[in-house]
Amino acid sequence: MAGNPEHTPVSPLGGVKAFSCPNCGGQVELRAPGQVMTAVCRHCESLLDVTDENFRLLQRFQEKMNIKPRIELGSRGKIDGRTWEVVGFQLRQAVGFNYYWEEYLLFNPHLGFMWLLNQYGHWSLTRTMVDLPQSAARGSNITYKGETFRKYSTGKAKVVFVLGEFYWEIKRGDVADTRDYVANGKMLSAEMDAYGLNWTFSDYISEKEVRKIFPEVALQKKEGVAPH
Repeated sequence: MAGNPEHTPVSPLGGVKAFSCPNCGGQVELRAPGQVMTAVCRHCESLLDVTDENFRLLQRFQEKMNIKPRIELGSRGKIDGRTWEVVGFQLRQAVGFNYYWEEYLLFNPHLGFMWLLNQYGHWSLTRTMVDLPQSAARGSNITYKGETFRKYSTGKAKVVFVLGEFYWEIKRGDVADTRDYVANGKMLSAEMDAYGLNWTFSDYISEKEVRKIFPEVALQKKEGVAPH
């Protein structure tokens, strides 16, 4: 997760919903026109700047990666009575470790963006935080809304693969410094990258809840224990 979801791209393209990929000529259709900065061509997986009138090519790849999201882009589901659509997908890796996780970017035209994360069969709903946590009196713990979160891990997260649309200029290989704090099924995460510092709040949700939101999800067998 990166960028700032409060950011609304200033685009000369306005509400353009479809265009031809400058790399392969394939049709690129946008699910959140006017709200995203980057889109991935589903035909050749090139990364494109949708705020540029010529749809500037950000990254080109010689070979496609055969990675299929567990929830298809364009899928819609209800969370707290509101409809959310999957508009983006990224696979990330903990740098230096054989540990990967999936992040699905959800969009609602009235509420903006949030994330659904999958870590080896453990799922979380993740939102960007507006009010930030505070340092606790002891050690490296932090407090948020009166609750203490203990420090769980620090490291670096790398973008391995992307599909769909994003509200910042995402690229494969992007790396962010990360810190995670956990407490009773919740997790606070801080990421520092080229766009600055971004805090998110994650709630652990069950497979049953995920299936209720997106009935077509391809669930995987759980491995290990989730951080939170």
